[in-house]
Amino acid sequence: MARVCDLQLVGLAVSVCGWLLACVTTVLPHWQSLNSDIAPLAENFLIGLWGSCVDQGDNIQCRDYESLMDLIPTLQMARILMCAADVLGLVGTLLTALGMRCTTFLGGGGNTTHKRAASLAGALAFLVASAAVMAPVCTVAMDTVALFFDKNIPDYVPRWEFGEALFAGWMASFLLFAGGLTLVVAACLAKRPGHGPPARSVRRIARPPPAAGSPEAGDAFKQQRRVEMSELQTVLQRDLASPNTSFSSSSLSSTRKAKVNFLDANAPNGRAVSVYV
Repeated sequence: MARVCDLQLVGLAVSVCGWLLACVTTVLPHWQSLNSDIAPLAENFLIGLWGSCVDQGDNIQCRDYESLMDLIPTLQMARILMCAADVLGLVGTLLTALGMRCTTFLGGGGNTTHKRAASLAGALAFLVASAAVMAPVCTVAMDTVALFFDKNIPDYVPRWEFGEALFAGWMASFLLFAGGLTLVVAACLAKRPGHGPPARSVRRIARPPPAAGSPEAGDAFKQQRRVEMSELQTVLQRDLASPNTSFSSSSLSSTRKAKVNFLDANAPNGRAVSVYV
């Protein structure tokens, strides 16, 4: 159990770091950068998901995009997927915290089905968030590479390059994937036999016989009488099938027993015997 708890803690910590880094990647404007060295004042142009900025060294001016529909398809897709990844990271964090073996939610620290299902759902959310981060980052990176090596652009014209947000996105995707995979491994180990909560051992201690007249003695006498009556009923039920015994029965639905009247051929004077079986 300790091994499973440790893996879940490591997986949750790594996944939360990746989720926080994905949130930072979403708001950073450094997805693409362009350094115009030919201008009298060197300026660095930045493009992000929510706006574009101009960095003049001591002064940074940013302008938000007016409409989502005016953006190029790459940035539209990147904005939607990054927001979805941030939401999935939050959901995965909550589900994993609920499904951890060392927490008291959903049945305590036992190996319950609800806790394992919550942990697997959290791991799946982190894995999907990892893919949601990787897709827009790689798409923007491929567009940047295509613009950088475009033969139609003269050599003296500045080229777009990778921004810091792309590297942060790659790291966030890797951390989310590693954390989700660790949580899946922990859930698989929790399902294997031998990793559940330790079984409680019951030690039987010999007790002295109860004193005569005590309540314990009365209970013991009643238990012994029940055993004797059970043995008697077994014998009588066996005799019912004997060819020397004739009987008639009437059902009692309220007690779910049958009153049997039969003539015992072996009894003196053939007396009738009534027994509930």
